[in-house]
Amino acid sequence: MDAPQRMVSDEALRTMFSGVRRRRRGASHVATGAADTAGQAPEDGRLVSRVGCGLTRVPRLRTRVAAHVSRLNLYDNRLGERADLMAVLDALPALCHLNLAANGITRPALKALAALPLAGRLVSLDLSHNDISGRLPRTFLPALKALVSLHLKGNALTGVAGKAPALATPSQLQTLDLTAAYSSHEGNGMARMLQQAFTVMPRSLLASGTALRELYLTNQQLTDLDPVGLRCCTALRKLMLGNNLFTQLPAALPNLPALTWLDMSKNLLTTEPLALATAPRLKLLRLHGNGFDDDREFKELANSQRDGELIAALHNRAVAAGAHDDVIG
Repeated sequence: MDAPQRMVSDEALRTMFSGVRRRRRGASHVATGAADTAGQAPEDGRLVSRVGCGLTRVPRLRTRVAAHVSRLNLYDNRLGERADLMAVLDALPALCHLNLAANGITRPALKALAALPLAGRLVSLDLSHNDISGRLPRTFLPALKALVSLHLKGNALTGVAGKAPALATPSQLQTLDLTAAYSSHEGNGMARMLQQAFTVMPRSLLASGTALRELYLTNQQLTDLDPVGLRCCTALRKLMLGNNLFTQLPAALPNLPALTWLDMSKNLLTTEPLALATAPRLKLLRLHGNGFDDDREFKELANSQRDGELIAALHNRAVAAGAHDDVIG
């Protein structure tokens, strides 16, 4: 079966799984796919949702229903206890949107998924808040050929196994959320309490992300982003780098043509990132929780989180310092 080729926005995917927030715990839901939430043409598919039911096995579905299930929301259950979980899901021939967040899933389940045809059919996959630790299996990302949205937030990942060129994101991937498990970070890099985190973002992961629109790397231990890889992210609109160990702005970041939202809050910046004055589309900027101890006025403005004023202040200071023309040139 060929993998779906539809491009689905992240907003549409959030709408698709919005029942996680709206429905009470333990609720069940089956709906026909009369119209696609991404604004596409109607499809012969169904959304099956079993949220917070304490399930230890995939719910049994009538054969007629199972043949058309394209979206499966199993958020907040105990399916990670089942060794054949992915094989059972692979038996749903139309499944292409899968939410398995908060199920106690571990790394072996990812290896099992990568070996199944299901991996090549998936368009969206949410594995947030599970028990996946260490490095992602080297077969995992290459197997997700049709994937548009991947959420791995709240796990204990430290990297990705394998080497370039095999180490790459799916070519259609638009959203990648690698936000690390909870950490505490107060002010200028103090009181960090991380379980496990990325210390380096591999160049090949960035360089292959030509379709990426949203990249979440919050709560990691990153000190820089490879400039060669970052320059390839020409479609990137939203970059979340809060609560890392950056002491300066990644070199290629201001030249990203589509970037509109940047979060570099709670890092180790001590001087104003004047280069951001040249970012052509930047509208939302977060710099609170950094040092800036030598400039009390700018620090107060950064902590106020008033985006328009902060970006204007950077522009004015860059012009005053003669840096604006230099960066553009």
